[in-house]
Amino acid sequence: MYLEIYLFCFCVDALRKKEKYSVGTLFFSKQQLNFFAIVLLFLAIPIQVKAQEASLPIGLWNYPGSQTFLQIQKGKCSLKLDPKFGGGFASGDCAWKSTSQTGGILTIEYFQPGLINGAHLYYSINWIDKNTLHVCAVAANGAMGCDIYKRI
Repeated sequence: MYLEIYLFCFCVDALRKKEKYSVGTLFFSKQQLNFFAIVLLFLAIPIQVKAQEASLPIGLWNYPGSQTFLQIQKGKCSLKLDPKFGGGFASGDCAWKSTSQTGGILTIEYFQPGLINGAHLYYSINWIDKNTLHVCAVAANGAMGCDIYKRI
């Protein structure tokens, strides 16, 4: 940053005079210094462009043809698994981390007896359209499964 400011000031000062200027063994004309000053000016201005992020998929979602439901609220989530898939229920705090324009990672932290810090469920979720999600999860045995969920 200091080098940029120093070089910018040097270029502006050099532009006021009508002769060639040297830096070490390099020689610059007035036009070259003008160009260099403009480039340094743009480099000195921080430009931040924020990519559009995927929104939290708030609502009640169902895996079609089953009794599996995923309810997502801001900060609170729950999951009810169909008995034919092993059943179970988890409810607790959740967090959304957008990873692209179309999806992110949903983390559900819930209480489980015997675990001091609770348990966590992680879901990779991608929007297909406003009423459809592609949801992937990793099971305890390491197997990954993905399903399509529909908004109810």
